[in-house]
Parts: sequence; structure tokens; C-alpha cells
Amino acid sequence: MQNHDGLFDELILPCGVVSKNRIAKSAMSDSLGDGKGHPTTAQNRLYQRWAQGGLAVAIVGEVQPTSDHAEKPGNLVLDSNADLQRFDSIQNSSSARLVRQLCQAGTKGWVRWRSNPRGPRLSA
Repeated sequence: MQNHDGLFDELILPCGVVSKNRIAKSAMSDSLGDGKGHPTTAQNRLYQRWAQGGLAVAIVGEVQPTSDHAEKPGNLVLDSNADLQRFDSIQNSSSARLVRQLCQAGTKGWVRWRSNPRGPRLSA
């Protein structure tokens, strides 16, 4: 008999949010956006499959606040032009609780993708 020491037990956070278990996927850049900053069917399916495998919490990585500082093509962009229904489609396709990691690539921005990288300047 395997002892999982609470891994599959429900977790109640101090704010009252309930997670069905303690299995979470950390943030990673899946690059499955449509190239304009919106989620795609492939991305929805990926998060759906992870949830079917037992995942309770998924952190959607590299969600950019503006399209001009993207890390690479396929990143999601959550700005005033975002189609929020398409963003909701990720959550609606998955039984896992989704959290978005807001990022700004700064000087690591992908220049070839209309990115205008910015970051701290070092003085001499």
C-alpha cells in the first residue's frame, strides 16, 4: 500500500479557496497562443488533459501585460485588447484552478516578434 501523506487530500487556503488536492503545475511558457496573444484550442486541450490526470492547480506561465514586451511568439497577452472570452475558454475547458503568471520579458524580449525590450540600465 502506498502512503501519499496527504497529496490527494483537499487543501483549503486561508482565503477560503478550496483545491481538490495538492498537485500543482508550476509556470512554464508553453508558447501555444495564436501569435496575437490569445489562447488556442490546443492550449485549452493541454490544460484539460492535465486536469483529467488529476492536476488541481495550474499556473499559466508567461502571460504578458503588453504585446510589445513579449518573451516569445505564442505568449498570451492580457491587455485592454485581449478577448476575455478566449481567456475564459482555458478555465472552462479545465477542471483545474488556473492562475496566470504575469510576466514582462524586459531585455529578454524576443525582438523579432514586434518586441521592444526594456530593462534596467547599468551605469558605468
